[in-house]
Amino acid sequence: MSDLITKAVVSYVVERDIGPLKEGEVYQLDAESAAPLLAAKVIREASDEEVNGGEEEVAEEAPEYVEAAAQKLATKNAEALEKAALLIAEKLNKPAAPALPKITVRDNVDPTFGYKSFGEFAMLQVKKAHGDFDATRVVSEREKKYVTKGYLGLAGGPTVTSTDGGNLVPPSYADQLFNRVKNVTNLTDFTTDEKFSGNTLEVPVYNDTSPSNGVISYWTSEGNSTSDSKPNFSTVEIKLNNLVTLVNVSDYLLEDNAYALESFLNEIAPRKMIFELNKHVLYGTGNGANVISNAATVAVTRNTASHIYFQDIIGMYRVMSEWNLDNAKWYVSPSIMNELMAMAFPSSSGTFPIFQPTGVAGGYPSAQYPVLGTLYGKEVVLCSNMQPLGNKGDILFGDLTAVSKIQKAVDGKMTPFLFFDKVLSTFRFIIRIGTGSRWVSTWTRPDGVAVSPFVVLTGNSVVPN
Repeated sequence: MSDLITKAVVSYVVERDIGPLKEGEVYQLDAESAAPLLAAKVIREASDEEVNGGEEEVAEEAPEYVEAAAQKLATKNAEALEKAALLIAEKLNKPAAPALPKITVRDNVDPTFGYKSFGEFAMLQVKKAHGDFDATRVVSEREKKYVTKGYLGLAGGPTVTSTDGGNLVPPSYADQLFNRVKNVTNLTDFTTDEKFSGNTLEVPVYNDTSPSNGVISYWTSEGNSTSDSKPNFSTVEIKLNNLVTLVNVSDYLLEDNAYALESFLNEIAPRKMIFELNKHVLYGTGNGANVISNAATVAVTRNTASHIYFQDIIGMYRVMSEWNLDNAKWYVSPSIMNELMAMAFPSSSGTFPIFQPTGVAGGYPSAQYPVLGTLYGKEVVLCSNMQPLGNKGDILFGDLTAVSKIQKAVDGKMTPFLFFDKVLSTFRFIIRIGTGSRWVSTWTRPDGVAVSPFVVLTGNSVVPN
């Protein structure tokens, strides 16, 4: 008798095609050979009816039947079974592919976490911390639901739970913070969003400083040789930096009027964050772009100290890069408004106002940021981060699309334990953001004038606001 007969064999039915095995076929295998096929649910143990057509098998005929089956297996199906078993074993032993990190969860998870509003979320969290049974049950159920759906603990996403001392603010409400702030200038909105992964981005920048270096275009006659030219490239590294905002709120306000709290947070927290983000772009706070004192910024000599006259505006307009003129805007300090309102252009027939307030021909009213009007046809945007009148940076003629930005979603958490003895709950919001200028030097026109997407007036020393 063959070696196969020395092992206990059992009849199995193929349940799905794999390799040479076809669905419905019956095979006899020993336990070792059948194991990977069973584990993969390719085969199952056959019934008497599937083995011999439903007739009761006579015990004394079993050895002859098994011997015949073994011989058939050895001569006809051994190779097929071996291939199938190896195929299954390979699939079972192959390590699982690592889960891809998720950049966003909004496709598969309700970003509100089931809460009707930010206020309801805050109120339930405080009641839970104070031992309220119903609030604890609701919060726990929602935490479990969204952990099961894969939001917490994903690569690139939040990992903290309430056991870590913080409760994750639903991303919908965290992200909406900036969207609900009106008439506040957020300079990062004017920058260019870049795609990135990780925590840094290397941005290639074109470093030619005039038409005569780097890539050169020229005319040539037929048959004449051509000269080589190549661009001067460098890179700017932009890193994510953390901007953290803490807001302490009375537990009584949370319990008594959570919706008033929602309005409060949607106004106060974003205003504070936007103020710091503007400093990041203007003055380089938090390793930002620093457009006021950037290497590529052109500083035009002020006509008269502590004043801004129409000659200054003309001088600034003159050195704006022609490639950036379409997107350029005037960003002004509130302290220069008296100069701006009274600014006029003299001519032989009198004077004409240079500044056109919003609502007058040429004005551009906007609900997203405060456009005061136009100056030589370009929007005038109010920004309280600009310098006081007379300082370098009291006015900026700039195209902020020349600034690259990388940013991750707002991460919001809330805990009632930081100032537990003072009956306060703390909200923490973190923005991870980085900006950098794609211009690393000025560009000199054929007339010898250095131009840039960032133009300021000279003045007193800059003190970041």
